[in-house]
Amino acid sequence: MADTYSGDPASSDKDWVRFAVGDTSTPSQFSDEEIAAAIAHYGGKEAAAAGLLQMMAIRLAREPDFKIGRFSESRKSAIDALNEKAKEVAAQAHAFGFYAGGISVADKAARAADSDRPPAKFFRGMMQPSTGSANDEGAGE
Repeated sequence: MADTYSGDPASSDKDWVRFAVGDTSTPSQFSDEEIAAAIAHYGGKEAAAAGLLQMMAIRLAREPDFKIGRFSESRKSAIDALNEKAKEVAAQAHAFGFYAGGISVADKAARAADSDRPPAKFFRGMMQPSTGSANDEGAGE
């Protein structure tokens, strides 16, 4: 499994995620394949970064705190910082995750023709007893 980083977060979503979570040195915490899977699972680089930050906090929480004489080390502040950063990145993902479609006739037609697009949750006539589903004529308008 590879763990590559180009040093240019604008070059790929994978490098952007690595930069956002601070996983830019070798050996890295996540493989390229894990980052690609996170981007696919979460549906975007911002949400993937938030998920991986939470994973980093979970991994760190598994390591025990310890004390040797007067020296002690607690992972709590690092875990809290990772979770806080995950919330910030998740908020960014939600801020950029909305799309105002149907602005042009061509855009509306392209979205209607996309066979991989999930059906509309809201559609014209949805509260009418005679209208059965989002697949009815005029759906998504």
